[in-house]
Amino acid sequence: LINRVTNWPLIVLSYLFPGRHFQLHLDTGQKFEIDHYLSALAIKEIFLDRDYSPKSPHPQVIIDIGANIGTFSVLMSGSFPKAQVYSFEPDKKTFILLTDNIKHNHCHNVTLINQGVSNKKGIAKFYSCQANGLSSLRKASTHFQVTPVRVQLTTLSDIVKKFRLKEIDILKIDAEGAEFDILLKQPQPQFKTIKEIILEYHDLLTPHHYEELVAKLHRIGYKIIVRPHPLENNIGIIHAYR
Repeated sequence: LINRVTNWPLIVLSYLFPGRHFQLHLDTGQKFEIDHYLSALAIKEIFLDRDYSPKSPHPQVIIDIGANIGTFSVLMSGSFPKAQVYSFEPDKKTFILLTDNIKHNHCHNVTLINQGVSNKKGIAKFYSCQANGLSSLRKASTHFQVTPVRVQLTTLSDIVKKFRLKEIDILKIDAEGAEFDILLKQPQPQFKTIKEIILEYHDLLTPHHYEELVAKLHRIGYKIIVRPHPLENNIGIIHAYR
């Protein structure tokens, strides 16, 4: 991060003063407004580690579920300017940062939706965490401040209908446990429209285990790559593609 964030001392300030906004500048030109130091790790995962790098060479439709502050959406917007990116983020305070970051980086091909995604639509309790990336539909143990709020939920099927999507080239999911509801309870025919899925799994937040996702996606016909997190045993990346 020190090598890639030109004003990296602001990461230290964001640690000392959580809740205040700081704008980080990457050496590649992107700018990201953050209000918590852990958001710098989201930037690292996307731009340095390339955890969510897709295989699709020329995607037209990209869906970002759990957009957080917009790191993946910004990367996809810049990498594939002819694609349409749909970014979903339920937390209102994080959605403000997402909106700012899409503007800062001139992402004209990104549509922002202030909703979460699950297996059913409606209003749900959401646990908004001081560290944006840990906010979830499920209450988790954390030493950061958590505030229960109400959020609007939609479903993958409704997204396809609303935006009249014939195909989804890339579906990215980082939804702190909601990935199991989104995918395990999704009708199998829906997957015919999805070419590539990149998701972060979270095994401790629900009774489910990532191997259930792997089994279903493999059964449907996807090739699977699993990359466990190098430091944490219960999270990792599943990359499914055709």
